[in-house]
Amino acid sequence: MKKLYYSLLITLLVGALNAQVLYTDVAPDLTYTITDSTEIDINNNGSIDVRIYAKNLSYTSVLGYSILTNSIYATNGWTRTSFLSERDSSLSFGPYEWSSNPYYYPKATALNYGDTICGKPSWFLLAILAESGTINGSTPHNYGEFLGVSHKYLCGWTIDSTNSSYYYWIGLGVGTKANTFTLKDYGFEASGACLLAGEGSPTTSIKTNVMESVELNYNNEFIKLTINHDDYSNGSLSIYDLNGKVISNVNIINKITNLNTSNFTPGVYIASYKTATAGKSIKFLIQ
Repeated sequence: MKKLYYSLLITLLVGALNAQVLYTDVAPDLTYTITDSTEIDINNNGSIDVRIYAKNLSYTSVLGYSILTNSIYATNGWTRTSFLSERDSSLSFGPYEWSSNPYYYPKATALNYGDTICGKPSWFLLAILAESGTINGSTPHNYGEFLGVSHKYLCGWTIDSTNSSYYYWIGLGVGTKANTFTLKDYGFEASGACLLAGEGSPTTSIKTNVMESVELNYNNEFIKLTINHDDYSNGSLSIYDLNGKVISNVNIINKITNLNTSNFTPGVYIASYKTATAGKSIKFLIQ
């Protein structure tokens, strides 16, 4: 197991919302190969929250299939950590096939930057990120939302030794053959409030020049989205409450979009502008 070192730790306070996002940049990025694993202490308190493994598995399944596959998967560490994932009924294999539900275990959900992490959707203690190999020597086996991605987010929630719970995200890349994974950064919401994937990162929100020319502001009556470039098609503007419920959503057809919030109940909300490849989000308070 490779030890994880990080060189940049930034704590950001979102003043009016009493929110605290602790962000850790893994610099330089750390890439792990088959037989490697890593342990991540998300809130840097000395307790391991998440373990991620890369393994090559060769075995005969309980149904008689001959399986040879690379597998990238995550488990909880010393704390009660769960992953945003879903039970997948498709034929899939992995290190926990011997469990009570063979071929039917959680597939990790790969979030994009700005996606909301909130509420209590499907959380599991094990998550399969990606697999690639063969079934019975010839049938291709490619599985998982993280397979071949350059930077997406593994997300969930954890309960520490003081029984405090919080949401977190981990930025990862995974090879096209599921034989490598790269740890890029991670963050968590220390106040226990909802979180956006990638929130707290000083660079992720401006990954592309396109996002640098996007402005998202709140002015007490409406959310204003301003796009200062010509490629504004295929985008959407959504507003969520802190339970992850979509309050309003519009497709973007103009460079300037105003979304009225005058009839919203007082509280904290999240405004999120997303395209197929990037996103930008803000939290705002209605009093």
